Amino acid sequence: MELGFTLRVSSSIQSSPWLCPTNTHCRSKVSSSSFTSIRSSRGKACSCKASLEDNSVSAFAKMSKKFSEDLEVFELSSLTALSPLDGRYWEKVNDLAPFLSEYRLIRFRVLVEIKWLIQLSQIPRVTEVPRFSVEAQSYLEGLIDGFSMSDALEVHEFFHFACTSEDINNLAHALMLKEALNKTMFPAMDEVIQAISDMADNYAHIPQLSRTHGQSATPTTLGKEMANFVPRLSNERKELSEMDLLGKFAGAVGNYNTHLVAYPEVNWSKIAEEFVKSLGLSFKPYVTQRDLTDSTVLRNIGLGLGHSLLAYKSALQGIGKLQVNEVRLSEDLDQSWEVLAEPIQTVMRRYGVPEPYEKLKELTRGKAVTKESIREFIEGLELPEEAKANLLKLTPHTYIGAAANLARTVNKFFGFVNGFDAL
Repeated sequence: MELGFTLRVSSSIQSSPWLCPTNTHCRSKVSSSSFTSIRSSRGKACSCKASLEDNSVSAFAKMSKKFSEDLEVFELSSLTALSPLDGRYWEKVNDLAPFLSEYRLIRFRVLVEIKWLIQLSQIPRVTEVPRFSVEAQSYLEGLIDGFSMSDALEVHEFFHFACTSEDINNLAHALMLKEALNKTMFPAMDEVIQAISDMADNYAHIPQLSRTHGQSATPTTLGKEMANFVPRLSNERKELSEMDLLGKFAGAVGNYNTHLVAYPEVNWSKIAEEFVKSLGLSFKPYVTQRDLTDSTVLRNIGLGLGHSLLAYKSALQGIGKLQVNEVRLSEDLDQSWEVLAEPIQTVMRRYGVPEPYEKLKELTRGKAVTKESIREFIEGLELPEEAKANLLKLTPHTYIGAAANLARTVNKFFGFVNGFDAL
């Protein structure tokens, strides 16, 4: 039999699925104005028609309605940003915003357009664009220097002779990247390199145990281990600074088609090269057909650099909190006298002591090596007295080779040279 009823949603069940109340074994969910018929666990058919009163709204419905209302007034904040770089980590990466934002892209587009207009005015054959006076050229360049956020909002469309949008955009993106590297990324990288170099110098004298495949190995110093990271980051920075930032300015397919139709007597290839180089970029004479597949990728350069900048700043923050536990480092060395087997074997080979490897293997393999056992072994070797005396002076703390000197001089080998000139 079909049973009609009205389901009132009480506060106690607003957060739960609505269940059919006509049969304790029926677990059918009831939706507004729906007819549900299922078979209960007892094998009996259960049919019910349920509806919600207009004045009864579930907690979920209320929440959904509130969320929909919030969406209409959402503004960018740390709580609404899609990327954590624009939210949680904004304070650490906002240095990049002036260089890689949409505003900066528009500004550099304006720069390229104005510079190209000035360039056209200096080509005698292009009589339609007369040479600008000093005052007029100063005014045009002032538009670049004084370009503001409100100006960017007013820019809608560009008009340019013989150019495609990609001619303008590829130069604008290259200039954005150049400026971001020069003014934000390189200084941040240099700061990290310098901080690690300072650690290398400050801790150059502190010995520590090395490990190879988890096993105790030749001692080094904490400063030398820090110094190892200086050339790694310095080399990456150097490669970035030496990177060619290319620019093209040859029309849709790179052949100066429209240029030559309008002014066949002008050497457009030479003019394009001069123009691109005047912006501080390297000229790319051969280009493929216009391809906008990377348009979205180029707009996300800031995302990649932003995460790098965040990493550099977080590294600096972490470095500032580090404290050296010299006692623990010393304990490791005191418990690792077996590391002296290496220099002892080397001296034995130098002076022709037979079977040096086998003798040391017998001393160290499967046994606890102590200061006393090492000294006893050295005393029993047939070595010149001076060589034997030097070995007896050796300890895990002093067997550090040139580690301290290498740590202190790392700055001499890796300078911080900016390969780009700021625009």
